[in-house]
This record gives sequence, structure tokens and C-alpha cells, in this order.
Amino acid sequence: MSVPRVAFSAAERAVFALRLRSVRRSGAELVRGDPIGIALVTAALAWVLHSARETLQSDLGAWASFAVVASLLWTIHGARKDRRFLHIVGARARHVMTVEYLAAGVPAAAAVLAAGVLSPSRLIATALIPIACIMIAHLPARAASSAQRGRSMLTERVRGVLPPDAFEAVAALRSAWPAVLALQAVLSLATWRYPDVALAATGLLALVVAGWYGAAAEGRDLVVAFQRSPRRYLAHKCAVALRTYLTLAAPVVLSMLLAHADSWRALLVTGVAGAVVVAGAVLVKYASFAPGRPSPVWFAIVMVPVVLSLVIPPASALILVALWWRAGRVLGPYIG
Repeated sequence: MSVPRVAFSAAERAVFALRLRSVRRSGAELVRGDPIGIALVTAALAWVLHSARETLQSDLGAWASFAVVASLLWTIHGARKDRRFLHIVGARARHVMTVEYLAAGVPAAAAVLAAGVLSPSRLIATALIPIACIMIAHLPARAASSAQRGRSMLTERVRGVLPPDAFEAVAALRSAWPAVLALQAVLSLATWRYPDVALAATGLLALVVAGWYGAAAEGRDLVVAFQRSPRRYLAHKCAVALRTYLTLAAPVVLSMLLAHADSWRALLVTGVAGAVVVAGAVLVKYASFAPGRPSPVWFAIVMVPVVLSLVIPPASALILVALWWRAGRVLGPYIG
């Protein structure tokens, strides 16, 4: 019995070659432009992977890896803007996205398999990673009419709640606000009965907000308009992102404190970890800032060590300092 083969068209192969050239060019520019920053991030990543080895060896670590990969790909997929381009050049979007997502998911699955002794639970979690990559790649794009209908309602409901310059959140909520509100309601109700849900919910919402910063395109005018120095601009954007995160997590936190006030310490630790992820997402975005050209794949790759570093607070601090330094240098030519 022969195994069916997937044949890629010439347009799809050209898209793959374009992606590879873009990654190589970006990597070469980073190495030439900021070797010290690359060395710091590489050292921090090596430290995190070595220190997180015990966590990855457990069944919980395998399932956490699956959750992180699936969440990042889900967020990136929902905000992709290249479907029309792929259609115009004659490439099948689902084929291209499947290959791109598997390129990120298969190494993660291999790392989970190599980290510890195989068990049924680890095998299931590992097998679900490539399955999730394929399933997410085949999800349809959101309807434009749905986004247009939700835009006016979003404007009325979140005006005065989110900061006026949190355009990353506004751009994402234009089409996803019903799902976000439903998610908040479900998590808040579940937290009232099960306190552990609040801990997972704060982490999940942090990943959602972080994904918004990897998908939003920002032009040079939006950066210059604030008329701030690079450090003040980064501090302002981090503050806006954290305020957005706290706004989304507020219903869950309130439900947790009202029903299970004695668990506030665990909630505080999880909230701080989520704040680190959100701030790291802002710094990752501007550490590789290119006006009007978001890099969601590169963003997701760099966010992996930021998330993994949470098991070792000194590693998180080192990564954030390296990203802050790098982002300040990148923004310097624009607002320095």
C-alpha cells in the first residue's frame, strides 16, 4: 500500500524559498548589527533549557509544551495577513501554513521526546503537537463581515476601559471580542467553583495578549508620534500592555478573590509570571522592529525562551534586560 504524497506547486515552493531567505537575512542582520545582544539571548536560552530539563522530563512538562505551542500557533494563525498574497501568487494557504507550523511544532515535539523517559502520557502529548499544527493550519479565516459587525460594538464597549493607544489589543479584538468575552465568562464561572482554574486562566490570558503584539503591524508614524526617547517609549508600551492584561484578567481575579481569598498568594505568583510574558512580548516585538512588517514566526520563536525562563526567575530577568537593551538600540534610529 503506497503512502500518499503531498505535491507542492511551483508557487508554494517559491514561497518556502522566500521564507527561508527572509529568515537567513534577518539572522545575518541580527548577528552583524548586535552580536552582544545575540550572545546574551543565546546564553540565556541555553541556561533556561538546561535548567528546565527536569520540568520537560515530567508528564506535566510535556503537556505544558503542547499547550504553549498550540496557543502560540492559534494566536498567530488568527492574525495572519498573508492569505490574500498566497491566493494571488497561486499558493494554497493551507499547505503553506501546515509546513510553516510543522517547522515550529516538530522540533518542539522532538525536544519533548528527547528530554525524558517515554510514557503513554508523554507520547500522547507529543503526538498532539504536530496534530495541532495541522489542525490549526486548516482552520478557515475569519469572515470580514463578522469583523466589521463587531467593530462598532467593540468601540462602544471598550472605550474608556483599554488605553486609547493599545492599538494591538483593539486590532485583535475587532474580530475576536465575542470569543474573548465568552472565555472570560467561562473562566470566571469555573474559577468560582475550582480555584486552580484561575491560575491556568491568568497564564492563558497572558499568552493571548502576548500573541497580539507579535501579530500587529506598526508603522514608523505610530512610533514617532509619541515623541518619546526609546526607553520612555518602551516603558510606556510595557505599561499599556500590562494594563490591557490586567483588564482582561480582572473578572477571573475578582471571582478568585471573592470565592477563594486564601489562595491569593498562588494567584499573585501566576499573575507576576503572566506580566513577565506580556512585557517580554512587547520587548521582543521592538527588538526586531521593522516599520509595517510584523514577523509573527520570528516572534513566536523568540517568545519560547521567554516562557520557559519562568521556571528560573534570574533567567527571566536576564532575558528581559537583553531584550530591553536590544529594543532600545533598534528604536534609536527612529526616535533616538
